[in-house]
Amino acid sequence: MKPGTYKRASVRLHHKALIWFSANPDEWLTIQDIKDKWGGTIDAINSGLRYACDAGLLTKTRHPDDISRNGRRTRYEAGPAIRLVLGLPIDQEP
Repeated sequence: MKPGTYKRASVRLHHKALIWFSANPDEWLTIQDIKDKWGGTIDAINSGLRYACDAGLLTKTRHPDDISRNGRRTRYEAGPAIRLVLGLPIDQEP
């Protein structure tokens, strides 16, 4: 590698979300909240957080009582794995 060609890797969306939810485990964020905080498109957010949801680090829920473009709003919350590590109840209602 030539001197001066090093490019620092950016912090990925799922890292930012995991850090935020570890500090705020009882909070939730909508996709619009995530767009406002860290940028990105709806597709990029959903695909960027998919593996964290699959691993139980985050929980993705849809609430039909909230009004949005398609009548439903997607929320992300701290998943059971984060809650377990922090010593919080896992089956807690938001």
